[in-house]
Amino acid sequence: MAAYFLESSALVKKYVRERGTDFVAGLMAIESGVELYVSRLASVEVTSALARLARGNVLSRPELAAALHAFRHDMKSACWAVPITSALVDRAVALAEFHALRGYDAVQLAAALRVNE
Repeated sequence: MAAYFLESSALVKKYVRERGTDFVAGLMAIESGVELYVSRLASVEVTSALARLARGNVLSRPELAAALHAFRHDMKSACWAVPITSALVDRAVALAEFHALRGYDAVQLAAALRVNE
């Protein structure tokens, strides 16, 4: 079975129509048969991204509510969330230092590497 790690900007594509939406929606469809992994941090990042889109009038309030409802459902039913442990944070710190990554990007990468192992 194929497995994918989706970081937050990829997840947003499922709930906001943009380039890549069809691909991500296809991956997240139950019949795709793939295992999907996300960082537990994605719950904060995707919620923030959607709320910012609503604040910028890209999404209406009803669209935001629907997107958040669908996202929360998907986080419970379609994705395996990688927990943010002390070991994962330590690895993210090392990745941030070595690759000069932003903090949350380093955590996302550490989670993806964890899944790959």
